[in-house]
Amino acid sequence: GTITSWPNAGTKGGSFDNTSSTATVVADANAPGNQVVQFGGGNNDYLKSTWNTAAADGIVGADTQYTVAVWIYQPTAPIGGACYMSMATATGAGALFRLDGNNTWANIDRGNAQWVGWNGAWTAGTAPASGTWHLVVNTYDGSLDHVIVDGVDRYNAGQVHSLNLNTGAPITVGKGYWTDPALVDHGGFNGAIARVSIWDQALSLAEIKQAMGLHLITAAAGANGSISTAGSQMVIAGKNQSFTITPDSGFSVDVLTVDGVAQSGHPTSYTFTSVTADHTISATFAVMSANPYDLWAQGPFANAFIDTNPAHDPDGDGMTNQQEFAFGLDPTLGSSVSPITVPLNMTTGKFRYTRLATSGLAYHLLTSTDLQVWTEEAPVNETVTGTHNGVDTVEVTVATQPANGKLFVRVAAQ
Repeated sequence: GTITSWPNAGTKGGSFDNTSSTATVVADANAPGNQVVQFGGGNNDYLKSTWNTAAADGIVGADTQYTVAVWIYQPTAPIGGACYMSMATATGAGALFRLDGNNTWANIDRGNAQWVGWNGAWTAGTAPASGTWHLVVNTYDGSLDHVIVDGVDRYNAGQVHSLNLNTGAPITVGKGYWTDPALVDHGGFNGAIARVSIWDQALSLAEIKQAMGLHLITAAAGANGSISTAGSQMVIAGKNQSFTITPDSGFSVDVLTVDGVAQSGHPTSYTFTSVTADHTISATFAVMSANPYDLWAQGPFANAFIDTNPAHDPDGDGMTNQQEFAFGLDPTLGSSVSPITVPLNMTTGKFRYTRLATSGLAYHLLTSTDLQVWTEEAPVNETVTGTHNGVDTVEVTVATQPANGKLFVRVAAQ
Protein backbone atom coordinates (compact mmCIF):
# COMPACT_ATOMS: atom_id res chain seq x y z
CA GLY A 1 0.00 0.00 0.00
CA THR A 2 0.93 3.69 0.03
CA ILE A 3 3.89 4.36 2.29
CA THR A 4 3.34 6.76 5.20
CA SER A 5 6.81 6.75 6.71
CA TRP A 6 10.17 5.16 5.93
CA PRO A 7 12.06 4.81 9.24
CA ASN A 8 15.69 5.88 9.41
CA ALA A 9 17.56 3.05 11.11
CA GLY A 10 20.83 5.02 11.33
CA THR A 11 22.25 7.01 14.21
CA LYS A 12 20.50 10.17 12.99
CA GLY A 13 17.10 8.69 13.75
CA GLY A 14 13.91 10.23 12.47
CA SER A 15 12.22 9.12 9.28
CA PHE A 16 11.39 9.95 5.68
CA ASP A 17 7.75 10.92 5.66
CA ASN A 18 5.12 10.99 2.98
CA THR A 19 3.50 14.41 2.59
CA SER A 20 1.56 14.13 -0.65
CA SER A 21 3.38 11.18 -2.18
CA THR A 22 1.74 8.25 -3.94
CA ALA A 23 4.86 6.11 -3.43
CA THR A 24 3.99 2.54 -2.51
CA VAL A 25 5.65 -0.39 -0.79
CA VAL A 26 5.88 -3.49 -2.99
CA ALA A 27 7.48 -6.92 -2.65
CA ASP A 28 10.63 -7.73 -4.63
CA ALA A 29 12.52 -10.93 -3.86
CA ASN A 30 15.66 -9.59 -5.56
CA ALA A 31 15.95 -6.49 -3.39
CA PRO A 32 17.40 -6.02 0.11
CA GLY A 33 14.76 -6.92 2.67
CA ASN A 34 12.47 -8.21 -0.11
CA GLN A 35 10.46 -4.96 -0.03
CA VAL A 36 11.02 -1.71 -1.89
CA VAL A 37 9.50 1.75 -2.22
CA GLN A 38 8.07 2.29 -5.71
CA PHE A 39 8.01 5.82 -7.12
CA GLY A 40 5.90 6.78 -10.11
CA GLY A 41 7.80 9.84 -11.34
CA GLY A 42 5.15 12.37 -10.42
CA ASN A 43 5.93 15.88 -9.19
CA ASN A 44 4.63 15.07 -5.71
CA ASP A 45 5.93 11.51 -5.61
CA TYR A 46 8.71 11.71 -3.04
CA LEU A 47 9.55 11.29 0.65
CA LYS A 48 11.18 13.99 2.80
CA SER A 49 13.32 13.67 5.93
CA THR A 50 11.86 14.85 9.20
CA TRP A 51 15.11 16.66 9.97
CA ASN A 52 17.25 19.21 8.16
CA THR A 53 20.97 18.81 7.57
CA ALA A 54 23.27 20.59 10.00
CA ALA A 55 27.00 21.04 10.43
CA ALA A 56 26.89 18.51 13.25
CA ASP A 57 25.85 15.83 10.78
CA GLY A 58 29.35 15.82 9.34
CA ILE A 59 28.26 16.00 5.68
CA VAL A 60 27.76 19.75 5.40
CA GLY A 61 30.28 22.11 3.84
CA ALA A 62 33.13 22.03 1.39
CA ASP A 63 35.74 19.28 1.34
CA THR A 64 33.81 17.13 3.82
CA GLN A 65 34.02 13.38 3.49
CA TYR A 66 30.88 11.37 2.81
CA THR A 67 29.53 8.13 1.37
CA VAL A 68 26.07 7.76 -0.16
CA ALA A 69 24.92 4.27 -1.20
CA VAL A 70 21.57 3.57 -2.85
CA TRP A 71 20.02 0.29 -4.01
CA ILE A 72 18.04 1.38 -7.05
CA TYR A 73 15.98 -0.05 -9.90
CA GLN A 74 14.92 1.81 -13.03
CA PRO A 75 12.57 -0.18 -15.29
CA THR A 76 13.12 1.84 -18.47
CA ALA A 77 15.68 4.18 -19.97
CA PRO A 78 16.18 7.27 -17.77
CA ILE A 79 14.34 10.53 -18.33
CA GLY A 80 16.73 13.48 -18.54
CA GLY A 81 16.94 15.34 -15.25
CA ALA A 82 14.95 12.87 -13.14
CA CYS A 83 16.41 12.60 -9.62
CA TYR A 84 16.25 9.72 -7.21
CA MET A 85 17.52 11.67 -4.19
CA SER A 86 18.54 15.20 -3.25
CA MET A 87 20.22 17.23 -0.53
CA ALA A 88 19.41 20.78 -1.52
CA THR A 89 18.88 24.25 -0.12
CA ALA A 90 16.87 27.37 -0.79
CA THR A 91 19.79 28.91 -2.69
CA GLY A 92 20.09 26.09 -5.19
CA ALA A 93 23.25 24.73 -3.60
CA GLY A 94 23.41 21.07 -2.72
CA ALA A 95 23.44 17.76 -4.51
CA LEU A 96 20.96 16.14 -6.87
CA PHE A 97 21.49 12.44 -7.54
CA ARG A 98 20.42 11.06 -10.92
CA LEU A 99 20.45 7.83 -12.88
CA ASP A 100 20.88 9.66 -16.16
CA GLY A 101 22.83 9.47 -19.41
CA ASN A 102 23.32 13.23 -19.70
CA ASN A 103 26.88 14.08 -20.71
CA THR A 104 27.47 16.42 -17.77
CA TRP A 105 25.20 15.70 -14.81
CA ALA A 106 24.79 11.96 -15.35
CA ASN A 107 25.07 11.12 -11.66
CA ILE A 108 25.53 14.18 -9.42
CA ASP A 109 24.60 17.81 -10.02
CA ARG A 110 26.02 19.92 -7.20
CA GLY A 111 23.90 23.01 -7.58
CA ASN A 112 25.02 23.62 -11.18
CA ALA A 113 28.68 23.10 -10.35
CA GLN A 114 31.09 20.16 -10.09
CA TRP A 115 28.99 17.76 -12.10
CA VAL A 116 29.88 14.08 -12.03
CA GLY A 117 29.25 11.63 -14.87
CA TRP A 118 29.61 7.88 -15.05
CA ASN A 119 32.96 7.85 -16.83
CA GLY A 120 34.29 11.28 -15.92
CA ALA A 121 33.27 14.88 -15.36
CA TRP A 122 32.21 16.87 -18.42
CA THR A 123 32.34 13.81 -20.69
CA ALA A 124 29.59 11.65 -22.10
CA GLY A 125 28.82 8.65 -19.90
CA THR A 126 26.53 5.65 -19.95
CA ALA A 127 24.00 5.20 -17.19
CA PRO A 128 23.67 1.77 -15.55
CA ALA A 129 21.38 -0.49 -17.56
CA SER A 130 17.67 -0.27 -16.91
CA GLY A 131 15.59 -3.27 -15.89
CA THR A 132 17.92 -4.55 -13.17
CA TRP A 133 18.95 -3.64 -9.63
CA HIS A 134 22.11 -1.60 -9.08
CA LEU A 135 24.07 -0.48 -6.06
CA VAL A 136 25.24 3.07 -6.81
CA VAL A 137 27.79 4.44 -4.35
CA ASN A 138 29.17 7.98 -4.27
CA THR A 139 32.11 8.82 -2.05
CA TYR A 140 34.33 11.84 -1.43
CA ASP A 141 37.49 11.54 0.67
CA GLY A 142 38.46 15.20 0.72
CA SER A 143 40.24 15.14 -2.61
CA LEU A 144 38.71 12.52 -4.92
CA ASP A 145 35.14 11.76 -5.94
CA HIS A 146 34.31 8.13 -6.64
CA VAL A 147 31.23 6.69 -8.34
CA ILE A 148 31.11 2.94 -7.73
CA VAL A 149 28.42 1.03 -9.61
CA ASP A 150 27.95 -2.63 -8.70
CA GLY A 151 31.45 -2.80 -7.27
CA VAL A 152 33.18 -1.11 -10.24
CA ASP A 153 34.68 2.38 -9.89
CA ARG A 154 33.13 4.20 -12.85
CA TYR A 155 34.60 7.58 -12.07
CA ASN A 156 37.30 9.08 -9.87
CA ALA A 157 38.63 12.62 -10.12
CA GLY A 158 39.35 15.62 -7.96
CA GLN A 159 36.64 18.18 -7.23
CA VAL A 160 36.49 21.45 -5.35
CA HIS A 161 33.61 20.56 -3.05
CA SER A 162 31.98 17.52 -1.56
CA LEU A 163 28.18 17.69 -1.35
CA ASN A 164 28.27 21.50 -1.30
CA LEU A 165 25.53 21.63 1.32
CA ASN A 166 24.32 24.45 3.45
CA THR A 167 22.57 23.77 6.73
CA GLY A 168 18.84 23.68 7.05
CA ALA A 169 17.85 21.52 4.06
CA PRO A 170 15.97 18.20 4.14
CA ILE A 171 16.96 15.05 2.32
CA THR A 172 14.41 13.85 -0.21
CA VAL A 173 14.08 10.41 -1.78
CA GLY A 174 12.31 9.97 -5.10
CA LYS A 175 12.75 13.50 -6.42
CA GLY A 176 15.05 16.50 -6.65
CA TYR A 177 13.93 19.26 -4.32
CA TRP A 178 14.65 22.92 -3.54
CA THR A 179 13.30 24.39 -0.30
CA ASP A 180 12.59 27.70 -2.07
CA PRO A 181 9.33 27.26 -4.04
CA ALA A 182 10.50 29.92 -6.48
CA LEU A 183 13.19 27.55 -7.71
CA VAL A 184 12.25 24.86 -10.21
CA ASP A 185 11.89 21.38 -8.76
CA HIS A 186 13.67 18.63 -10.61
CA GLY A 187 11.86 15.67 -12.14
CA GLY A 188 10.59 12.77 -10.08
CA PHE A 189 12.12 9.31 -10.25
CA ASN A 190 10.20 6.51 -11.97
CA GLY A 191 11.47 3.32 -10.38
CA ALA A 192 12.15 1.60 -7.06
CA ILE A 193 14.55 2.20 -4.19
CA ALA A 194 15.29 -0.50 -1.64
CA ARG A 195 17.82 1.10 0.69
CA VAL A 196 19.51 4.47 1.19
CA SER A 197 22.64 4.68 3.36
CA ILE A 198 24.61 7.85 4.16
CA TRP A 199 27.87 8.01 6.13
CA ASP A 200 29.90 11.03 7.25
CA GLN A 201 33.15 9.47 6.03
CA ALA A 202 34.56 8.02 2.84
CA LEU A 203 34.22 4.25 3.00
CA SER A 204 36.17 1.78 0.92
CA LEU A 205 34.34 -0.78 -1.20
CA ALA A 206 35.22 -3.48 1.33
CA GLU A 207 33.75 -1.38 4.16
CA ILE A 208 30.59 -0.71 2.17
CA LYS A 209 30.14 -4.41 1.43
CA GLN A 210 30.56 -5.28 5.09
CA ALA A 211 28.21 -2.55 6.28
CA MET A 212 25.48 -3.47 3.79
CA GLY A 213 25.88 -7.26 3.87
CA LEU A 214 26.95 -7.56 0.23
CA HIS A 215 29.08 -9.85 -1.91
CA LEU A 216 30.58 -9.23 -5.34
CA ILE A 217 30.14 -11.69 -8.21
CA THR A 218 32.18 -11.08 -11.34
CA ALA A 219 31.11 -12.83 -14.55
CA ALA A 220 32.97 -12.97 -17.88
CA ALA A 221 32.70 -14.78 -21.19
CA GLY A 222 35.32 -15.45 -23.83
CA ALA A 223 34.94 -15.08 -27.57
CA ASN A 224 32.09 -16.82 -29.46
CA GLY A 225 29.52 -16.71 -26.68
CA SER A 226 28.07 -14.74 -23.81
CA ILE A 227 27.14 -14.98 -20.15
CA SER A 228 24.14 -13.21 -18.70
CA THR A 229 24.73 -10.97 -16.91
CA ALA A 230 28.40 -10.20 -17.63
CA GLY A 231 30.43 -7.84 -15.46
CA SER A 232 30.38 -7.19 -11.74
CA GLN A 233 27.27 -7.18 -9.61
CA MET A 234 26.53 -6.92 -5.94
CA VAL A 235 24.49 -9.70 -4.38
CA ILE A 236 22.80 -9.49 -1.00
CA ALA A 237 24.01 -12.06 1.50
CA GLY A 238 21.80 -15.14 1.50
CA LYS A 239 20.33 -14.49 -1.96
CA ASN A 240 20.69 -16.70 -5.04
CA GLN A 241 22.24 -15.47 -8.28
CA SER A 242 21.83 -17.35 -11.56
CA PHE A 243 23.77 -17.09 -14.80
CA THR A 244 22.97 -18.32 -18.30
CA ILE A 245 25.78 -19.22 -20.70
CA THR A 246 24.90 -18.97 -24.39
CA PRO A 247 27.28 -20.13 -27.16
CA ASP A 248 27.17 -18.46 -30.57
CA SER A 249 25.85 -20.50 -33.48
CA GLY A 250 28.29 -23.28 -34.33
CA PHE A 251 29.97 -23.16 -30.91
CA SER A 252 29.45 -24.93 -27.61
CA VAL A 253 30.49 -24.30 -24.01
CA ASP A 254 34.05 -25.50 -23.62
CA VAL A 255 34.85 -24.83 -19.96
CA LEU A 256 32.80 -23.15 -17.24
CA THR A 257 35.03 -22.04 -14.39
CA VAL A 258 33.58 -21.10 -11.00
CA ASP A 259 35.88 -19.62 -8.36
CA GLY A 260 38.86 -20.99 -10.28
CA VAL A 261 37.49 -24.54 -10.54
CA ALA A 262 36.46 -26.01 -13.91
CA GLN A 263 32.98 -27.53 -13.76
CA SER A 264 32.13 -31.01 -15.02
CA GLY A 265 30.61 -31.29 -18.48
CA HIS A 266 29.58 -28.25 -20.49
CA PRO A 267 26.81 -26.59 -18.43
CA THR A 268 24.84 -23.73 -19.95
CA SER A 269 23.60 -22.38 -16.61
CA TYR A 270 24.86 -21.98 -13.06
CA THR A 271 23.33 -20.72 -9.81
CA PHE A 272 25.15 -19.47 -6.74
CA THR A 273 22.81 -20.37 -3.87
CA SER A 274 22.60 -18.58 -0.51
CA VAL A 275 25.60 -16.39 -1.35
CA THR A 276 27.97 -15.85 1.60
CA ALA A 277 31.18 -14.79 -0.17
CA ASP A 278 32.53 -13.10 -3.30
CA HIS A 279 32.59 -15.28 -6.42
CA THR A 280 33.84 -15.38 -9.98
CA ILE A 281 32.39 -17.22 -12.96
CA SER A 282 33.72 -17.38 -16.50
CA ALA A 283 33.01 -19.35 -19.65
CA THR A 284 35.02 -20.22 -22.73
CA PHE A 285 33.66 -21.58 -25.99
CA ALA A 286 34.87 -23.96 -28.69
CA VAL A 287 33.80 -24.93 -32.18
CA MET A 288 30.95 -27.39 -31.82
CA SER A 289 32.01 -31.01 -32.14
CA ALA A 290 30.71 -33.04 -35.08
CA ASN A 291 30.34 -36.03 -32.75
CA PRO A 292 26.57 -36.77 -32.48
CA TYR A 293 26.77 -37.48 -28.76
CA ASP A 294 28.54 -34.17 -28.05
CA LEU A 295 25.99 -32.28 -30.14
CA TRP A 296 23.12 -33.96 -28.26
CA ALA A 297 24.75 -33.20 -24.89
CA GLN A 298 24.36 -29.46 -25.56
CA GLY A 299 20.63 -29.85 -24.93
CA PRO A 300 18.29 -28.24 -24.39
CA PHE A 301 17.12 -30.33 -21.45
CA ALA A 302 14.83 -29.72 -18.50
CA ASN A 303 17.79 -29.15 -16.16
CA ALA A 304 21.50 -28.45 -16.45
CA PHE A 305 23.32 -31.44 -17.95
CA ILE A 306 26.56 -31.40 -15.94
CA ASP A 307 27.76 -35.01 -15.78
CA THR A 308 27.90 -35.86 -19.49
CA ASN A 309 29.96 -39.06 -19.21
CA PRO A 310 28.18 -41.54 -21.55
CA ALA A 311 28.51 -44.38 -19.02
CA HIS A 312 27.03 -42.42 -16.09
CA ASP A 313 23.42 -42.11 -14.95
CA PRO A 314 23.19 -38.64 -13.28
CA ASP A 315 19.37 -38.62 -13.06
CA GLY A 316 19.29 -42.05 -11.41
CA ASP A 317 16.63 -43.58 -13.66
CA GLY A 318 18.57 -46.73 -14.49
CA MET A 319 19.53 -45.60 -18.00
CA THR A 320 23.00 -44.39 -18.86
CA ASN A 321 23.54 -41.14 -20.71
CA GLN A 322 24.46 -43.19 -23.78
CA GLN A 323 21.14 -45.02 -23.68
CA GLU A 324 19.19 -41.78 -23.19
CA PHE A 325 21.11 -40.31 -26.15
CA ALA A 326 20.24 -43.28 -28.37
CA PHE A 327 16.52 -43.06 -27.65
CA GLY A 328 16.11 -39.28 -27.51
CA LEU A 329 15.38 -39.08 -23.77
CA ASP A 330 16.23 -36.37 -21.23
CA PRO A 331 19.32 -37.29 -19.14
CA THR A 332 18.39 -34.69 -16.49
CA LEU A 333 14.93 -36.08 -15.67
CA GLY A 334 14.43 -39.33 -13.79
CA SER A 335 10.91 -39.55 -15.20
CA SER A 336 12.25 -39.59 -18.78
CA VAL A 337 13.04 -43.28 -18.72
CA SER A 338 11.16 -45.17 -21.43
CA PRO A 339 11.29 -44.65 -25.18
CA ILE A 340 8.14 -46.80 -25.70
CA THR A 341 5.29 -44.48 -26.62
CA VAL A 342 2.77 -47.17 -27.70
CA PRO A 343 3.09 -50.66 -26.15
CA LEU A 344 3.10 -53.81 -28.29
CA ASN A 345 -0.33 -54.78 -29.57
CA MET A 346 -0.37 -58.60 -29.62
CA THR A 347 -3.09 -58.62 -32.27
CA THR A 348 -1.52 -56.24 -34.79
CA GLY A 349 2.11 -56.80 -33.79
CA LYS A 350 2.69 -53.04 -33.73
CA PHE A 351 4.44 -50.81 -31.17
CA ARG A 352 6.08 -47.39 -31.22
CA TYR A 353 9.27 -46.04 -29.69
CA THR A 354 11.48 -42.94 -29.94
CA ARG A 355 15.07 -42.60 -31.07
CA LEU A 356 17.39 -39.70 -31.76
CA ALA A 357 17.18 -38.90 -35.47
CA THR A 358 20.86 -37.94 -35.77
CA SER A 359 22.45 -40.48 -33.42
CA GLY A 360 24.30 -42.29 -36.20
CA LEU A 361 23.55 -45.57 -34.42
CA ALA A 362 22.12 -48.79 -35.81
CA TYR A 363 18.90 -50.00 -34.15
CA HIS A 364 18.15 -53.72 -33.89
CA LEU A 365 14.82 -55.42 -33.09
CA LEU A 366 14.99 -58.49 -30.87
CA THR A 367 12.03 -60.71 -29.94
CA SER A 368 11.44 -63.48 -27.40
CA THR A 369 8.51 -65.63 -26.27
CA ASP A 370 10.08 -66.69 -22.96
CA LEU A 371 12.54 -63.91 -21.97
CA GLN A 372 15.29 -66.51 -22.17
CA VAL A 373 16.14 -66.71 -25.87
CA TRP A 374 16.26 -63.52 -27.91
CA THR A 375 16.27 -63.52 -31.69
CA GLU A 376 17.07 -60.57 -33.91
CA GLU A 377 14.38 -59.89 -36.47
CA ALA A 378 15.66 -58.61 -39.79
CA PRO A 379 14.79 -56.84 -41.89
CA VAL A 380 12.66 -54.67 -39.60
CA ASN A 381 9.30 -53.46 -40.86
CA GLU A 382 9.29 -49.91 -39.50
CA THR A 383 8.05 -46.43 -40.40
CA VAL A 384 9.01 -43.03 -38.97
CA THR A 385 5.63 -41.49 -38.11
CA GLY A 386 6.91 -38.10 -36.96
CA THR A 387 9.87 -36.06 -35.72
CA HIS A 388 9.83 -33.58 -32.84
CA ASN A 389 12.87 -31.63 -31.61
CA GLY A 390 15.18 -34.01 -33.44
CA VAL A 391 13.58 -37.17 -32.02
CA ASP A 392 11.90 -39.66 -34.37
CA THR A 393 8.83 -41.66 -33.41
CA VAL A 394 9.10 -45.07 -35.10
CA GLU A 395 6.25 -47.55 -35.62
CA VAL A 396 7.42 -51.16 -35.82
CA THR A 397 5.41 -54.13 -37.10
CA VAL A 398 6.78 -57.36 -35.58
CA ALA A 399 6.78 -60.45 -37.79
CA THR A 400 7.34 -62.94 -34.96
CA GLN A 401 4.14 -64.50 -33.69
CA PRO A 402 3.30 -64.96 -29.99
CA ALA A 403 3.71 -68.38 -28.38
CA ASN A 404 1.21 -69.32 -25.71
CA GLY A 405 0.00 -65.74 -25.82
CA LYS A 406 3.43 -64.35 -25.03
CA LEU A 407 5.69 -62.09 -27.10
CA PHE A 408 8.36 -59.72 -25.86
CA VAL A 409 10.34 -57.15 -27.83
CA ARG A 410 13.30 -54.95 -27.22
CA VAL A 411 15.34 -52.51 -29.28
CA ALA A 412 19.12 -52.39 -29.08
CA ALA A 413 21.21 -49.46 -30.33
CA GLN A 414 24.83 -49.84 -31.40
